[in-house]
Amino acid sequence: MKKNEVKVIWGGRKKTVIPKNGGFGNFSLGVDESVTISGSLDTMYRVSHNSMSAGDKLLAASIEGLPDTDDAGEFLLWEYTGSNIADAITLVTASVSSSKIGHHQEWLVLDCDNGRDDTFKITTNHPLLAKKGSVWSFEYAGDIDTSYKLVSSSLEEISISSITEASSSESGSFRRLDIEPQDTYFADDILVHN
Repeated sequence: MKKNEVKVIWGGRKKTVIPKNGGFGNFSLGVDESVTISGSLDTMYRVSHNSMSAGDKLLAASIEGLPDTDDAGEFLLWEYTGSNIADAITLVTASVSSSKIGHHQEWLVLDCDNGRDDTFKITTNHPLLAKKGSVWSFEYAGDIDTSYKLVSSSLEEISISSITEASSSESGSFRRLDIEPQDTYFADDILVHN
């Protein structure tokens, strides 16, 4: 195991929440210190995006009917209207194909009701799986509000208790991973798209 990783036994069981890495600093989506759930479906652990490189494996989702594309014009049109999103998702592992760093002076901080005491940082243009009413679809983080639900790595719906716009006079580094063969993965326990 690498430094700053916590091993978590996953075992592929439903309703198993992969806990937040608690002693190594602030870990959140997209920021340099962000974490992704990595490893095999039997043994998962949290690892910083900074530590990830091409070929590393992470927890991903194969989603029924979702086009296999990075083209937002295609995957943003996908919708799921079934009664349980877990019925449309199969947990799998995927590989990091590439990693890109972008610099942003504005981002969002989501506080989710997922039993953890941390927040979730994300750029406004990062797509995540979100439910509005009875319809699941991929939405840009900047287009959602607290009436939306998100999906966790235990395939449970998560409420958003608050969304705060954050900014800094100095730009923050945000890392976006390209994942293959799936284009969706769990970052800080929330399902996002490449």
